[in-house]
Amino acid sequence: MAAKTWNGHWWRWSGGGTVWDSMTYDPEFNRVYIATGNGSPFNAEVRSPGNGDNLFLCSIVALDADTGTYIWHYQVNPRDTWDYDSTQQMVLASSPLAAFRVRC
Repeated sequence: MAAKTWNGHWWRWSGGGTVWDSMTYDPEFNRVYIATGNGSPFNAEVRSPGNGDNLFLCSIVALDADTGTYIWHYQVNPRDTWDYDSTQQMVLASSPLAAFRVRC
């Protein structure tokens, strides 16, 4: 799925994105949320010349906790070249504003 959005020879430089320490578990939905950093190499024109949003870089990804099956993702900064990671600490919270709660 992600490989289709990468271009060129990024794998020659050990390219890809990483999951840092920002992982959290949601027991209500039985999901694991992981946050990914920037791509390697940093420069998108080296990593994926000409095109490609480099799926899953700078993203939050939801996975089924039992199977690891992909559920959804949100890519904060497609084709990142500026080191805008999405690896800040994620905190799950309940809110009395139930109408604003999003269920995926």
